[in-house]
Amino acid sequence: RVLFFGLVAAAMGSTANEALGFVAGPCQLFIVGKMADAQYQQAAACATYLAEQQVQVTATLEPYFETQFEQRIKELGHLYGGAFCAHKPVEPLCFGVTPGPQPRVMYFRTHNKFLGWAKKVYQYEDKTNLALYSRRARAAVQAALAEPGKQYCTVMIQVDEEPPDTLAFELFADICPQTCKNFLAMISSGKLSDCPFHRIVEGAWVQTGDLVDGSGGNSAPLEGPPEGFRDESFQAQHTTPGILGMANRGENSNGSQFYITLRALPFLNGKCVAFGRVIRGMRALKVLGQLATVNERPTANARIVGATTSLGEGA
Repeated sequence: RVLFFGLVAAAMGSTANEALGFVAGPCQLFIVGKMADAQYQQAAACATYLAEQQVQVTATLEPYFETQFEQRIKELGHLYGGAFCAHKPVEPLCFGVTPGPQPRVMYFRTHNKFLGWAKKVYQYEDKTNLALYSRRARAAVQAALAEPGKQYCTVMIQVDEEPPDTLAFELFADICPQTCKNFLAMISSGKLSDCPFHRIVEGAWVQTGDLVDGSGGNSAPLEGPPEGFRDESFQAQHTTPGILGMANRGENSNGSQFYITLRALPFLNGKCVAFGRVIRGMRALKVLGQLATVNERPTANARIVGATTSLGEGA
């Protein structure tokens, strides 16, 4: 019992405001949030129960990693406007859409507002200890990490003597297995440690991976021909900030240097191999991308200070 979201959204002509006074009736509930968040899991359980018990209610659940959740909030803000534009990613985004030729949106500022609405309208009451939802959240993350075709890693970055920050990546091993293998090999070798970000293109990307002297003039792969390895796939597109890709000097010249996008860069599609995405740490990436530069080289000592081929808590 799932409505086609695109048609509902296209039919709406007005912006959304917080749901007040909505009564029982046909609606589709959307619960959007971080899979690692116990509050998201609690709201999702409520929506699922209502969809199972109420003929006129359907539910769509959208669990994401941190970065993808933040990007989804922005998409929904552009789509619906109003209160959606001010929604903060510390809370899951809960809303409902009523069917008909002029659909209306029910927006809930917090997940507790949504639970309160469910109690008032449908007498739904959840007395489950939040610890259970925390365990459910951890299990959801572990299940996502275990899905075939993806690998994960973390890269620790530091600017001057500021506290280090962590970027967590999902690697597209299903479409770029050799490229991902090369990247993980660099991490395992330890050679990325103390590697500087030698290039920051304002509003576009940050670049690192010169394992020789950090100047940006070197990009030989750890294994294979020194001129670089082939372009494995252009299937992944540069559609959002946080895309991880191989820097090159032309066709089939991938080595050790890589970049992370600061915005969508469609002109790179078909020219550079995108093989991963940031799933946690976009705030740190944004700070990195705003550093002062001279000829695109940061004046601060921005560098990688560590990397692991695993993913920590909090995705």
